Amino acid sequence: MAGSRALGVAAATALLALVPAAPASAAEKRVFEPTKTSNNAVTFHVRGVNARRVLRASLVRRGQVRRRIRRETARRVVRRGVLRVPVRRARGHRKMARIVSHASARRSRLWVRRVARTSVRLKVVTDTAAPETRIASGPAATTDSHEAEFRFGADEKRSTFQCRVDSFDWRSCTSPITYTEVPDGGHTFSVRARDRFGNVDATPATRAWGVGAAAPEPIEPASVPEATPELGAVGDTLLFDDFAGADGVITNHYAFWHGDDDDSAFRDDIWEMESGCALRRDNALWTGVPTSNIPNRDCSNGSGSEVFRLWTKRSFQNVSVTLSLRNNGYVSGAVGERSWDGIKVWLRRQGGTGPVRLYTAEVNRRQGNVIIQKKCGDADYHIIGQGWPEGSAASIGTWENVGGSVTNLPDGSVKLTVIRHGRTVLEATDTGIGCAPITSGGRVGIRGDYTNFNADDFLVVPTV
Repeated sequence: MAGSRALGVAAATALLALVPAAPASAAEKRVFEPTKTSNNAVTFHVRGVNARRVLRASLVRRGQVRRRIRRETARRVVRRGVLRVPVRRARGHRKMARIVSHASARRSRLWVRRVARTSVRLKVVTDTAAPETRIASGPAATTDSHEAEFRFGADEKRSTFQCRVDSFDWRSCTSPITYTEVPDGGHTFSVRARDRFGNVDATPATRAWGVGAAAPEPIEPASVPEATPELGAVGDTLLFDDFAGADGVITNHYAFWHGDDDDSAFRDDIWEMESGCALRRDNALWTGVPTSNIPNRDCSNGSGSEVFRLWTKRSFQNVSVTLSLRNNGYVSGAVGERSWDGIKVWLRRQGGTGPVRLYTAEVNRRQGNVIIQKKCGDADYHIIGQGWPEGSAASIGTWENVGGSVTNLPDGSVKLTVIRHGRTVLEATDTGIGCAPITSGGRVGIRGDYTNFNADDFLVVPTV
């Protein structure tokens, strides 16, 4: 049965679940004073705001909104920590200066009048409402069955969940979840939701039942802990990108190889890519139809995404990387079909082009297995772990949660995992296969070969 796990084993890891429409969110408003003003520009420094939770932002004066800032632009401002708004110089002069941002072909334009430069304020609105978790069904209060299935949801769309039974650790899960080999006696199932902005339900939903005995008194749910085994500190998001925004180019091969000599190139604050085109369509990343050409500035001559290489500009150390993935299908590329075609998640990548050192979690392979691989800077890959667990075959045309984690261990080795369908399906430890374990930090990202796919909700959190 899908989702089935023995009670003594952690139940599952993260899967983004689509649930009914979200209610109105509780909003927290922060107003920032200018830190520097001149006849040319007004500068704001933004501190203490979680970019993932930003709903909107605006320039206000005397309590009235004067200029609105789109959410994706506001999030970039919060990540950078600074916003510089040009001052419109001459009365009646209609030219508006731009917020510099290469994430979209449509650039937000902001400006303030000279008379307002010392009185304008920046207002940032964030979501602070935790979702409400509910249990839709579960076993009878008393039962002789040693199998228990629970269905649950939340009142906010695209929430993720964590489950536990009795005093076991919280683990990411998806509905429905089934526990097998449940021992006799009383038990309590608990589940809590986490929304896309990192807010966690502090009062988990619970259901008590008994196997071969009367149902126990429900266990009082504990308060939200500082950390969870897989996801690190609650709300401690290192990077999150929901790819929201206008359809178009995010970044591409052209921007990477043309450096700063072409101001028209599409560059992004988070991502860069050696090969292919990263497009935004319907608020998700898309490879475009994979082709073998070298794309031009706006990918109008083809995507070049038969070879898709996208990674973050930032580096990370011990992290869990998850994303929503939809494999739209494989293509027969320039050299035909290969068993290793598919989608890989870079967990730790050192180097840009040429020789690189890296770990990959290969989550959606044409061959149908899952693999953890390592590259030592040479041309060869070294398999750290592989398997054919249940559900390892490539999913075509459906969204699933995939990813993996990388963690340095005290003995100098490196532990790695692969996540498929929202649960850990493969674990392996690198003790020095091919070369010494790769223990220093690296970039994370997505690699695709001969595959048409979408990605969404790319999340990086620390491991514990």
